[in-house]
Amino acid sequence: MFIKKYFTFNKEFFYNKIIPSIISFFLVISLSLIMSFLVLNNKVYNSLDKVKEHFIHINREINHGVAFSTMNDNPVLAGVFQFLSSTLFLSLIFFLPINQICVFFLSAVSFGGFFNFFDRFIPKNIDGIKTTGVLDYLQFSFWEPVFNIPDMCVIGGSILFVLSYAFFYLYSILKYKIKRNQPCYLFIDTCFKDLNIGIFQNNSFFNIKFSIPTNNNLTDITIDYINKMLKKINIRPSEIKKIYLTNGPGSFTGCRIGNIITKVWKDINEDIEIFKINSLKLQTTKENQISILDAKGGKFYTSVYKKNSLIGEIELKNEKEILEIANNDKLDIIKDNEGINIFENFFFHLKNNDFISSSCERLKPLYVKKAI
Repeated sequence: MFIKKYFTFNKEFFYNKIIPSIISFFLVISLSLIMSFLVLNNKVYNSLDKVKEHFIHINREINHGVAFSTMNDNPVLAGVFQFLSSTLFLSLIFFLPINQICVFFLSAVSFGGFFNFFDRFIPKNIDGIKTTGVLDYLQFSFWEPVFNIPDMCVIGGSILFVLSYAFFYLYSILKYKIKRNQPCYLFIDTCFKDLNIGIFQNNSFFNIKFSIPTNNNLTDITIDYINKMLKKINIRPSEIKKIYLTNGPGSFTGCRIGNIITKVWKDINEDIEIFKINSLKLQTTKENQISILDAKGGKFYTSVYKKNSLIGEIELKNEKEILEIANNDKLDIIKDNEGINIFENFFFHLKNNDFISSSCERLKPLYVKKAI
């Protein structure tokens, strides 16, 4: 489920991860080359003279770039360290639930490290002074070492990433009322006409929720909105401790999707707990009701509840049969989730202990009728 987005085109992933990284890449390399040109042509701060004075002052031929001063005497070790650390930062971009701003700064850190790494292996001779640094010539008057644009990206990007990540982390806590010392739970309902999905921590409100028309793209938008919620409240999939879902009846695709997602999540995190409720039960709000869902062809999935208990089995009935039962037993009819708030209903049934604990083996779609 979560690996899917890395191997297939995902519009949200492309705009939130790939585009900021590309912008960061071109900004780093453009600034590096522009500054290198200006410095090497002595256009700013008499910079070439300052660089030469610095090299003469340390009284040695420079044969590697100036970075990670503790490793200056071992350029191979320094290069390996830079390459591995930059690769790690780049991988974090794809796996951390961070927004575009954080992606941009973390990309700058990563690409700055990569440019420093490659800079070590580009030979250059400046007025008889040997150096592998072609990007390595920007010196601040208040700073003794020679710092380049990639160095500034690594240092500045790291600081800005930490600050922006901390800001958005606190923002998500305040906006979505996330308590980091409490477990999170996921609710998935894919059986109705709309996808209903949310994350909550207690029994009173959802920290974040969505109700979205499906338009025959249920599989894609369910996964996308799960990832969107995790990102917005800045939590990992492993922090979800319980999944509550409807397992049918409803559309055949909808009945399957919720079950498949839950089972995959269970494979990733074996400690997660699963709770299910049928979609007809979920839309009830009174002890005595007839709950129906359109099954097409003039038929309706039908269940009769008296004193909050299912009478008989869930069956397919036509409108005439349903009205006859309602009139004889004086029951209200609730149909296709009309006029109700599904999220309020969720907590109603959660408090009434109407959700049934289930294992992966016992979690199956409730179809009622066979697929055509």
